[in-house]
Amino acid sequence: MKKVLIWLAPLLIAASFSCKKSDGNNGVGGTGKGTGSIYFHDTNEGIFKMDVRTGKKTQVLPYDVSRYYWDVSRDGKKILETSDPDDPNNRNYDLYKIRDANSGAVLSSFKWYSGYANATRPIFSPDGAMIAITAPYNGKIFIVDTQGNALYNIYATSGSFTGNLQWMPDNTLLFTINKTLYRSNTTFSDFRRIASFNNFNMISQLAANNAGTSLVFMGAMPGDDNAHLWMINTDGSGLKQITQGNETEGAPAFSPDGALLAFGSDLIQSVGVPWTIGGSGQGIALGSSVWGISIMPADGNTYNVENNNAVFHFPQQGKRNNRVPADSDPMEWR
Repeated sequence: MKKVLIWLAPLLIAASFSCKKSDGNNGVGGTGKGTGSIYFHDTNEGIFKMDVRTGKKTQVLPYDVSRYYWDVSRDGKKILETSDPDDPNNRNYDLYKIRDANSGAVLSSFKWYSGYANATRPIFSPDGAMIAITAPYNGKIFIVDTQGNALYNIYATSGSFTGNLQWMPDNTLLFTINKTLYRSNTTFSDFRRIASFNNFNMISQLAANNAGTSLVFMGAMPGDDNAHLWMINTDGSGLKQITQGNETEGAPAFSPDGALLAFGSDLIQSVGVPWTIGGSGQGIALGSSVWGISIMPADGNTYNVENNNAVFHFPQQGKRNNRVPADSDPMEWR
């Protein structure tokens, strides 16, 4: 989730990709099991990846106040990011960049005219050849190629897209309109209802496994002060709550093999702080929520996040109650 800025003067920030940094973690705090890396955004520090086995954290992209959404390709080789327009006098488009995940070099870029900057949220298709973009203010999902050329549109005939979107292995899409889950066909010319969640106060942050069989989301039920994680089969069957406790859990991400689930726990509500940069602009940055990163089995069982040995919490000395911090942006496991 982007930290919203109340603009008082135009501001353009250029980020340098000349170096990346590691937190010096030599492996202490890793799980000792699992493979791949968890990608997450650390408040005011940038996008990082953390090796699940060793716990080593490495910066992928430095902090950029103009960046507000990002995604990592399934093979972990590319990062897609969206940011504020590079023209401060034109707020009608989002600037899209596809970067090499190792070097940060821009491989391609384009401007996407959504009609309302900051509204779009894009994700790579499984093969990295297409990008699905939710644009709630337009009531559409756009599918474009990696050069920004329009391929398909999906229209919400009633209700509105809520920003929840996941690709399936067959290049169909799962998405929500209000509190109902739908799945498109392969040509995006039609979609069908999978499940309705009208008894929930909210559903958010969909995450599907790579096999396309299971879906996890953050849901809040009436009478519960906190949101928890729920799992459902992608055919709409088998809905079950999989986390419980006295805190909120969210930002789920399946491991590449689907056996484990990374998620945000121990939610910390940050506060807005004033900022000024070089006298060129000032405003109020409204801070986003911050998670600690945890891992649990993705076996459909219910786990108490606070007192179950099967739930692993990544430690990180000296930061936010000794936890690895991540903004409430969705996390990715590649």
